[in-house]
Amino acid sequence: MYSYIAFIGITLILAGFMLLFLYTLLSASQQQKSNVNVGGVVMIGPVPIIFGTSQGAILVAEILAIVLIIIAILFFFLFSRR
Repeated sequence: MYSYIAFIGITLILAGFMLLFLYTLLSASQQQKSNVNVGGVVMIGPVPIIFGTSQGAILVAEILAIVLIIIAILFFFLFSRR
């Protein structure tokens, strides 16, 4: 019954990996020196762990964490009803 949700999830994960791979190939061909800021979110249940190398990256990661928490709450309430 929920196999289409699993299919959509796997498809999105594979699309993300493909985009990362293509971006890596395209940026490797350009020999420019650039300043890179990195940030990310690790969700353990409803608790986000946010990390980053600059204030801007941390701000983007915080916004991403809030969006992920809202999506998780929506999925919980949508799919827990029977």
